[in-house]
Amino acid sequence: MRNVLLTSLTGLMIAFVATSLEAAPPVPESVIWQEAIEYSNPGDEHLQLNLARPKTGDGPFPAILCIHGGGFRAGKRESYDALCVKLAERGYVAATMTYRLAPKHQFPAAVHDTKAAVRWLRAKHLPAGRHENEYHTNQFKMLCCEFHAFNSSIK
Repeated sequence: MRNVLLTSLTGLMIAFVATSLEAAPPVPESVIWQEAIEYSNPGDEHLQLNLARPKTGDGPFPAILCIHGGGFRAGKRESYDALCVKLAERGYVAATMTYRLAPKHQFPAAVHDTKAAVRWLRAKHLPAGRHENEYHTNQFKMLCCEFHAFNSSIK
């Protein structure tokens, strides 16, 4: 009986993750959602991020870069799309990024990609007296976060 229950729960979790990765998250009216923005192009590999930001407000907004787990070997940026939308609802510019994965790309390629994404977000700040920047990030208020399976039970 226990094995049947575990198999059923595992199947439901796989189905939930698969559907959440395939579809764009529901985006409320208060959020602007943009997918597949290229932030870097090392060796002709188009590295992209998805970005959510508040629709209203003058900014500059604090920015959060969500980095998917997977030990630099697996994972997709889309796994944090819904979190980015929720953060944007609360007044943040939130992005989730793609990075080059091992073993095809040796360490520290993924670290370099993460640093490039941070530089890209910092470059999108709103300079004093200028309003042409559409992302309105605050270059002095940025956070990077990464979650993985072993700490997902922390409340």
